[in-house]
Amino acid sequence: MEKFIVSIKAKQRYSLGDPVNITFSITNNTDSEQKVLKWNTPFDKFSQGYLYITNQGKFLEYDGVFMKRGEPLADDYIVIPPRETKSTTLDLTTIYNLNEPGLYDLQFSGFIDDFFEKKKNIKSSRRFRRLFQAEPLESNKISFEIIDTTVKRSKKIRMTVGAKQRDIEKNYDKLKKDSKGSSYTFLQPDIILRQNPKNKFDSGELFIEMTIDAHYALGEFIPYSYADLSLSPDTEPGHVEMIFGKYCYDNFKGFYSVRDNLITMRDVLRNTKFTYSFNGDRCKDNSYAYTFKGSKTVYLCNMYKKAPFSGENSKMGTLFHELTHAIIGTNCDENGKPTPEVYGREECRKLAIKDPAKACKNADSYEFFLETVFTYWKDKGIFDINPDYQTLIKERTIIPYYNPNLTVYQGSIFTVYQNPKSGDLCCTTYNGKVSSTTIINSSKNIYWGQPGVVVYKNKLFVTYKKGGNLEFITYDGKNWSSNQILIMNFDSDYDPGVAVYKDKIFIVYYNFNYDICCATYDGTIAATHTIAKLNRTTKYGDTPGIGICDDTLFVIYNDLMSNLYAITYDGTSWSKPNYLHEHCELYSQPLLGFFPPISSQSPRLSSINDFLYISCENIQTKTSHQLRMYRDSNTKKFILTDNEELEKSSDEPNKIKTSQPYSVVKLKDCNYAIHYGNREQHPVPDGSYPFLYLFRQNNTIHCNDGSW
Repeated sequence: MEKFIVSIKAKQRYSLGDPVNITFSITNNTDSEQKVLKWNTPFDKFSQGYLYITNQGKFLEYDGVFMKRGEPLADDYIVIPPRETKSTTLDLTTIYNLNEPGLYDLQFSGFIDDFFEKKKNIKSSRRFRRLFQAEPLESNKISFEIIDTTVKRSKKIRMTVGAKQRDIEKNYDKLKKDSKGSSYTFLQPDIILRQNPKNKFDSGELFIEMTIDAHYALGEFIPYSYADLSLSPDTEPGHVEMIFGKYCYDNFKGFYSVRDNLITMRDVLRNTKFTYSFNGDRCKDNSYAYTFKGSKTVYLCNMYKKAPFSGENSKMGTLFHELTHAIIGTNCDENGKPTPEVYGREECRKLAIKDPAKACKNADSYEFFLETVFTYWKDKGIFDINPDYQTLIKERTIIPYYNPNLTVYQGSIFTVYQNPKSGDLCCTTYNGKVSSTTIINSSKNIYWGQPGVVVYKNKLFVTYKKGGNLEFITYDGKNWSSNQILIMNFDSDYDPGVAVYKDKIFIVYYNFNYDICCATYDGTIAATHTIAKLNRTTKYGDTPGIGICDDTLFVIYNDLMSNLYAITYDGTSWSKPNYLHEHCELYSQPLLGFFPPISSQSPRLSSINDFLYISCENIQTKTSHQLRMYRDSNTKKFILTDNEELEKSSDEPNKIKTSQPYSVVKLKDCNYAIHYGNREQHPVPDGSYPFLYLFRQNNTIHCNDGSW
């Protein structure tokens, strides 16, 4: 026998623009008095619930409050005597957009999250989450119609609470970037300190500082988290599978949905001004924070004040939790169907096993992931400790994820990169004996990635993303120029690959539609066009590789299955995309341990004399690997082979230890490969990451000691 029976009643018709009030009832079908948790039912005005509305088979998206809560309070329960019914009314237009005439279907289908018998002489008013006892419930399915009885519909629009919040934000001061047009230096969030009588706590200077630092830390730390997606399950304790399930780890769709969500979070946090307010009128004593979908405001509540800076149920985690609702719309599936949130680490683990696709859209799973990965890297000594509140990131340091680009100019190697600690755009020169570093742009607002560098018309030419544009700076051997815009409104998430060919600079990148584009620059204007429509629904890799082999321009990239593809340009027309090995004869096997050759990272191309070096990541060993291409003088065909020169370095104690592709240049009859070193094994005074280099001279492999 069912312990509870739920039912819904509504009128058959409602006029457009009027409230759509329904009656929701729960009947206690037992012989004892029961306490029933109101969460996720219409008895709770502030939660998403298990109410599902469809119009012509399409689910309506929930547009109400998204609130992170702690343990339930006594008034979160209702008491229902035996064999009796409790009812409440709810205006559906407050949480669902019902501004279109039509026929709608409505049903409650889900759970009572907790219930227990109220026993005499035992003071039990609530229970902890770990003791919850859920009861599956499904109501009757009803239909109602909304009819338009007016001529001027504009007077009959009803706004949801989410729409009202977004409308309020339109009246905020127009969001402007800082004076430098920052996209790397995060915009200072607003902190609204108007005291709400319901929130009886002080908002002192330290508390404000912690909130600002938590906001900054999120934007800077997210690259750690999506890098960790690639590292697991090699990292302990296998964060991805534990929190998001095998669907995310084994399934491209699941993996890239999580990664793309994290990248979206990073970009929005870096370029949008958010407001954190202590003035929310929906806060309760057990609330951490709440927000609305598409909102730029997070309301902070009493439990947030008590939360630690990092760790479980932390300030960082709470902000991230709520921002996933606001930015990427967590807890709503791809069909628009609302999915009630699962809370708590143990429950998130269970969800990852039971329904991993839902875990990939669960806000508390994202909080769990971020807090776990943050603790993982913090324990490795990445962050400094502030004694005022234990875990503030005093120096915002990012692990270098991409090895730097380099070229040879005026007898020295020029390595251009963004300092992972300060955010400065730097250039390190090395003449084979000594090195020196110059800060060429200290605005700290350049996209953290891999700035491009080539020699063009006797000048060093450096490209990098800044704000929404692609910019460049030049060096004539004595002075650096000022910043100049190369491509306005640059539609790519990453720095592009660059090469000089036929007296023009060729710039290749993935656009926002995941197609490969190429811009050419002749010194005056950049012209852009698409060279390959890939028909992808997600991007795989960051930047296509570009290089020249025997007067032919090669653009090489990897697909969703890690196959290497190539597009060529002969100065007149572009070829169609094809497997890399279809452009060449294979001289040695196995290439990258596989045939045909594949790579799990976008390749890096380096042109030296008559050779094109193709640096990849071996998908099997997770180590860097190089291919070498050249054109046979007799057959006129391209030959693809393993780079045996660098393979000979495998016995060296300081061989190249990087999984990321890297660039190679030639200086004074030596080939140099440069990559980031390990800060723990090669410490440097300022705590940043050193460059390590390897070069071949007279059939001998040499490595430096990490001092550069």
